[in-house]
Amino acid sequence: MAFTIISIIPRITSRLNDVNQQIYSTPALLPFAQDAGDELQAELQLNGLLMIEAISTIIPFPINLNPTQGNLVSLGNAGLLPNDMFEPQRLEERLTGSTDQFVPMIRRQWEPDVQPTDSLRYWTYRDEDIFFVGSTSPRDVKIYYIKRLINIIDANSVVSVNNAQQFMINRTAALAARFIGENSTRADELDKDAEKNMNWVIRIGVKSKQGTRTRRRPFIIVSRRRWV
Repeated sequence: MAFTIISIIPRITSRLNDVNQQIYSTPALLPFAQDAGDELQAELQLNGLLMIEAISTIIPFPINLNPTQGNLVSLGNAGLLPNDMFEPQRLEERLTGSTDQFVPMIRRQWEPDVQPTDSLRYWTYRDEDIFFVGSTSPRDVKIYYIKRLINIIDANSVVSVNNAQQFMINRTAALAARFIGENSTRADELDKDAEKNMNWVIRIGVKSKQGTRTRRRPFIIVSRRRWV
């Protein structure tokens, strides 16, 4: 069942003995909810769970105004990346405004040292951005990508992961107890509960894959590990 961050704030503050939010206000808790959401997203990916494929809307990409070798352009700098993109899988392009079929682009580990032409042709992905050599004509681009299920921007952000509420509550409370309240004892106890909650999410997710072979990776919160 999907839920918003604001809907679980009372349950977080109750675990911190601060139901009136005198210390643990919603703005103070939000960064820790974002951290917990990032952990949840990463664990789902590591266990091969709940990865949703998406296709972007058509993205008009302008002419490279300085078409020389080595002058790279990117979708991120142009503010054109999908907000919910976790990782791109493939790109296609065509002339902007045309009815031509989209043509697959070629992914490279590093941008080739070539002169821009009338098509983008190549793309690379690093630093969470998509880079092109550029082109001398405007291009329409489509991105086929893995969608980020958890994108916590504010307290009204929705987490669309079934059975994840308890993990988000306990892990957010644990982080707040550790870094705001500086109460490591309470944080460790909350993290124990969060570990159990995450493993429930993973086990239920694996079971729901209906026979798909998936190796479950147990979840352990690093801050609770004790090295000898």
